Amino acid sequence: MVDIYLQDSTEHAGYVRVCDFGMTLMRLSYTYEVNTDTRQRIFDSILINNGVHNDQGHLYLDTPVDRLYESILQFAGCAQKVCNMRYWSREIIRSAFYDDKVKKDTRGKTGKKKKRPSSRTEERRANDGIVGGVSR
Repeated sequence: MVDIYLQDSTEHAGYVRVCDFGMTLMRLSYTYEVNTDTRQRIFDSILINNGVHNDQGHLYLDTPVDRLYESILQFAGCAQKVCNMRYWSREIIRSAFYDDKVKKDTRGKTGKKKKRPSSRTEERRANDGIVGGVSR
């Protein structure tokens, strides 16, 4: 859900401010904190790429009246991207687990990658000592 409010811009005469009155970051803070340099960099990147500004947690975009429709859609997309940051942490954890656990388990004691049989049949043959249909 995205909250969007319109008001007269305080910075530009004849412009409209599309804003959220802090609702986007408040909703994000329930499950996710922008408390590291990496998270802050991602957050800032989302805002910059969408032309949205942050004033103490209040996201806003000043726009001329003739571009209001486009700006509302642009602001809504930015707010959705910010809200979706909470899902990235789970994906990063999943990715980190894969990198740490799964990749380590596929390596032998020497650090070289173990060869895995390419199919179930080859695995059974390897276990039975049969290579290419011929017993060892």
